[in-house]
Amino acid sequence: MVNRVMAEGQRATLWVAFDEVRDPQNLVALIRSAAYSVAAEGLILGRPCLIV
Repeated sequence: MVNRVMAEGQRATLWVAFDEVRDPQNLVALIRSAAYSVAAEGLILGRPCLIV
């Protein structure tokens, strides 16, 4: 399926989901890694995230 999408001139997108992240520094590190390492285009934050 990815090959077919690429052949039509569109590009595949990657979304990353996080669930039960409780430490703000960990969340920032995960978001940074998702953005720069794998070029994620979207984030999904599950519940509960960052209950402080």
